[in-house]
Amino acid sequence: MPLFCSVLENHRNGEEDMLANRKVKLLTVFWLMFALMLSGIHPQAFAAEGGNSAAVIIDGDQPDSHTEKTVDLQDNATAFDALISAVGDENIKYTTSSYGKLITEINGIKPAAPDYWAVFVNGVGTPTGADSYKVFPGDAITFSHSKNVKDSVYLSVVGKGDESVINADYPTSIVGEPTALQLLQTTAGKDQVGLKDTDFGKMIVSINGIAAEGNSYWAFYVNGNYASVGAESYKLQPNDKISFKFETFEPAPEEPATPEPEPGDTGETPAPDKFSSESINKGIESASRYLSAKGNPGPWDVIAYSQIGKAIPGSFLEDVTNTVKENGGPFRLITDNEKHTLAVAAAGGDPTNIAGVNLVEAIYNGDVTRQGVNGIAYGLIALDSKSYKVPENAVWTRDKLVSELLAKQSDEGGWALGGGNSSDPDITAIVLAALAPYKNQDNVKPAVTKGLEYLSAFYKSGKVDNSSTAGQMIIGLSALGEDANGERFTMKDGTSLIQHLLSFQYEDGGFSWMKGDASNPFTTSFGLQGIVAYKLFSDGKGSFYNLNESVPVPAPQPEPAPNPDDNKTPVPAPTPVKDPKPAPTTGDDSIKPGQSGDQTGSPAGKALPNTATNMYNILLIGMLLLFAGAGLYAVEKRKKA
Repeated sequence: MPLFCSVLENHRNGEEDMLANRKVKLLTVFWLMFALMLSGIHPQAFAAEGGNSAAVIIDGDQPDSHTEKTVDLQDNATAFDALISAVGDENIKYTTSSYGKLITEINGIKPAAPDYWAVFVNGVGTPTGADSYKVFPGDAITFSHSKNVKDSVYLSVVGKGDESVINADYPTSIVGEPTALQLLQTTAGKDQVGLKDTDFGKMIVSINGIAAEGNSYWAFYVNGNYASVGAESYKLQPNDKISFKFETFEPAPEEPATPEPEPGDTGETPAPDKFSSESINKGIESASRYLSAKGNPGPWDVIAYSQIGKAIPGSFLEDVTNTVKENGGPFRLITDNEKHTLAVAAAGGDPTNIAGVNLVEAIYNGDVTRQGVNGIAYGLIALDSKSYKVPENAVWTRDKLVSELLAKQSDEGGWALGGGNSSDPDITAIVLAALAPYKNQDNVKPAVTKGLEYLSAFYKSGKVDNSSTAGQMIIGLSALGEDANGERFTMKDGTSLIQHLLSFQYEDGGFSWMKGDASNPFTTSFGLQGIVAYKLFSDGKGSFYNLNESVPVPAPQPEPAPNPDDNKTPVPAPTPVKDPKPAPTTGDDSIKPGQSGDQTGSPAGKALPNTATNMYNILLIGMLLLFAGAGLYAVEKRKKA
């Protein structure tokens, strides 16, 4: 404002008027450059947070037509209602037909045929028009020129009896990097997709009112293959074929009922026998063989394979590296960074340098509380797995993580995903595994004791009805040096926790989730982790997550084909050249958990930038152009002086 006032006050002075005009031009150039830089912001980077608000993004055919605004939503608001709130009714033109309102103009921008205004919610094209599509708080609603849209995917949902709920006859347009879950929610309607928060992310429990109950579930497929990550984590790629299928396990033969106790039973818990190492080894061998037959191992399988000396396919590290490259940085979910830190280290890789990305730093400078107690506990587990160095100025040092876990303990002694005064056995077991290296500290010892008492009472009351919970409990107990075959974890009928876990394993080597279900890869993975953890405990090797002594075994390579020139004189191989830029080390293994004053080999310990878009490059180029323009202006001014 002072600049324009100065121009008005000095308009009679010709020389000063010319100077003011130059300043106005320079200011105009600055604002145009700033607008151009802002237009490079990715549509999905803008998100409404909190309350009943949503984000509205207008993406026209010119850089200066890109606008963004947060609006408050009324009950049952549509995408069209949100648009009116963002730009005003007077700035929207449309025609009305039997299909609803067809938007022809926004903010004076009218696409020329065959172009049109397309609407997207969370990066996914809506199946209906803007005036009939219901939106929800937190949604990002994008109105874009259709010519800006390049990519599309296919979605199918198959319900009970192979009935088609959503068919894949037509592609769905996408912008940005939406996930498979966002594709499903936008296409089916967010209120038509039932979700349940679990230890491992969101689980789909219903679609269009079709609920997965008992031994049924919604399976997630990408391009015909069973997905290795959840729908919430999978970022859509152009031309992907995404499928959600209602599937059911075939019930397994029922086991004979437990015989009634003989007369004279005192009701006391008998002392457990020493558990057979042969039973453990047999269980491990058959479970790992079962998983190998089902396909490539997932991150948790890789950790188990590493601990038992089973070969890990080289494709695992390649796949993780490619995913990180596609992300342009760490994983979106903190627990994905944590489990991949563990798995990459178990496979012999360096999680501090995956395609130039430091997953370890993404943990200690990340938002570990965003996914509840789960993220805090696995963050501590990942940092301790190979004694990674953590700088003093990190957002989350080991001491802070321990304190946060202790503060989340409930009155009954356990922990729950969201904290509070309730307890969950799976989360409690994970937390105890995280606190195991600190169990002798004065502030930790009472919490560990209460946690063990909670798990013991939970098991002895007969509440452990699935193999996944049993496996998690054994991982936590074994990390603490607590025997899952000991008296504390043996019921009155003489069944110890490790015996209970193995009772879910079938002859094919797989584990069922509950008695009567068929075996499946997901629950078999957790069953394997549990018995591997018990073997490590029995052998005195400590926690399942301690990877300092773990040595990965590379997968065997196929024998080379016979070479007809084998009889020729061999040519010496060239001397290998040492990489002039070695990858950073993972830290000094002598660092002990909880030690303060840790330093890192990476600079400053700053939080990783989000490099999923080219925003930073655009800003840098824009600033350089701005400075260059200012310099040219100064030179011209001197010449004319």
